[in-house]
Amino acid sequence: MLEYRVYGGPGCGKTTYLSKQIEAAVDKYGQRVLICSFSNTAANELVTRGLPLHNKRIGTLHSFCRRAIGGGQEIAETTDILDEWNDKHGMTGRGKWHVPRSSYLNKGGGAPRSEVLIWHQFNILRNKMTPFEDWPRDVKLFTEAWTPWKKENDLLDFTDLIETVYTEGVGCPFPVAVLFADETQDYSALEMSVVRYWGQMAEYFVLAGDDQQALYDFRGASAEVLLTPELPDAQVKILEQSYRLPSKILDYAMDYGDTMDRYQPKDIKPVREGGEVMRLSKRLKDPAVVTTATAEADRGQTAMILASC
Repeated sequence: MLEYRVYGGPGCGKTTYLSKQIEAAVDKYGQRVLICSFSNTAANELVTRGLPLHNKRIGTLHSFCRRAIGGGQEIAETTDILDEWNDKHGMTGRGKWHVPRSSYLNKGGGAPRSEVLIWHQFNILRNKMTPFEDWPRDVKLFTEAWTPWKKENDLLDFTDLIETVYTEGVGCPFPVAVLFADETQDYSALEMSVVRYWGQMAEYFVLAGDDQQALYDFRGASAEVLLTPELPDAQVKILEQSYRLPSKILDYAMDYGDTMDRYQPKDIKPVREGGEVMRLSKRLKDPAVVTTATAEADRGQTAMILASC
């Protein structure tokens, strides 16, 4: 079993490079190739590439874990089921046992954010694989109610899908000679442990990502799991030509990424010199934002508008 890593900076054609590696693996091993990603968006992007691989072998890590453990149990984080829990237990501990639906957080309904911190801590600690004895007392008390409640109702939560595979040693849902994992900068220690566990069953496996674009530390993810352990140079591929970003925008992005404590050094070349980064002290709905972008388009330039949410 060999681990390989592919680091691709912004606009460096990581998906294109991966697609070529996947095609080569399929040529050699047939359909014994598995591609797992962090998000549905990345999985769907690979599906649209027309790879010579059955679509059922391209998906998210969570979807493959659910298939591996049988997939018969309901997921706890659904509206009706969470309403049942919250009606019965939500106000326990001064409301801190409330489990949020995504709509609660996105639309301002349901429990205040301060009252769902235990739920988030609960999942972060599991994803970081923090020993239970080191958990805060409030989170332990919540766990001691949530876990038997799931069992009584034959439920799994999303983290259970990953945790069950790892703790019970459940194998990959398909015969696999080569495993590709994309977006691995956003994997948690728990999720990466499953990927590496399944990778041991393959001839080799490939971890692809950009450690300087890690976004999901709020859910317990860390680019550190992609960087560790160190590998021989022969097992590391760094894509260092951006096909999207001109020099000023690339420099801005890389300067931000260089603020990380630890990362894989990269010497990325821009697609061309020039470009511009503008900071607008406007709301996204302000017409000036669109007017500025339109003016750039009229000059034959491409423009991207970035906002915090």
